[in-house]
Formats: sequence, structure tokens, C-alpha cells
Amino acid sequence: MKSGSKSTIRARLVAAISVISLSCLLLLTAFASSASSTDSQEYREHVEIVRDIWGVAHVYATTDAGVFFGAGFATAQDRMLQMDLVRRTVQGRLSEVIGPDWIEHDKRMRTMGLYLHAQKGRRTPGARHS
Repeated sequence: MKSGSKSTIRARLVAAISVISLSCLLLLTAFASSASSTDSQEYREHVEIVRDIWGVAHVYATTDAGVFFGAGFATAQDRMLQMDLVRRTVQGRLSEVIGPDWIEHDKRMRTMGLYLHAQKGRRTPGARHS
């Protein structure tokens, strides 16, 4: 691959990620409520997430486990695009959203089998998670 085409691919990637990130930021800012709450079924308690004027999440719960659940929930709300891009990268499906220039990258990722290995480890009974 020519170095010129590599820089073109990088420029396209940066532009695509910038546009997608800005769009998501604008959508989240427009639709995110300043306060939300969720009932965690796993912890059987009420967790409250309050966002200040800068969008910083403040999590309130009665136990540490509830606070950690709320922090994870708020982080997932804030970083949905990043999590989706990382998931697609590991699955070898990045070219679906970024374009056909990334098919070779997807092939390499599928050849490495990281996603299949992670799924296999998740399904193994008694698997140790550290």
C-alpha cells in the first residue's frame, strides 16, 4: 500500500470519527436529561444519576455496589459511540460503518479471532474473570 493512500485512509478515518463524535455529542446534549434514575434489578435498589450543567454525572445510591452500577450506567450513556466502535473493531465489522477501505483490517481482526475467543471465554462455566 502506498504511503499516500495510508495518509488518505487516516484522514478519512479522522474525519469520519470526528463527524460521528460531534453528531453524537450534539444528540446526547439535546436529548440527555439532567437527572435520571434506574432501578437496578441486580442490586435491588434505587440509583439516581444527576447531571450538572456541564453534563458531569453525579451518582447517588445507598450502597457501594449501587454507586458502581450507576457510574457504569452513566459511562455507557456517555461513551456509546466509543464502545460501539471498539466492539465493531474486535468483531471485524468496522468497515460496515467507516467504509470499504477497512475491509482488510476487518479480515485481519477476524483472522485473529479475538471476538470468538471472548465469546468462548464468556460461555465457559466456571471461567475465572479477573
